[in-house]
Amino acid sequence: MFNVIAVLYIYFLPFVAIVFFTNFVSIVKKIHKGEDTFYNTFWGAILFAIIISGLFYVPLSG
Repeated sequence: MFNVIAVLYIYFLPFVAIVFFTNFVSIVKKIHKGEDTFYNTFWGAILFAIIISGLFYVPLSG
């Protein structure tokens, strides 16, 4: 079971990282324009948690 989740993380994390980066660019543009960034910050935090948990989970799954 652990190996299946690890493989899913390995293939899923690059896509999450791409979405995280585009969300970050969107936040920077909105800050520059003076717009609200609440929802982008919320989704950025969720994506960051997924990335960090994947980086810790995959090596520990062995």
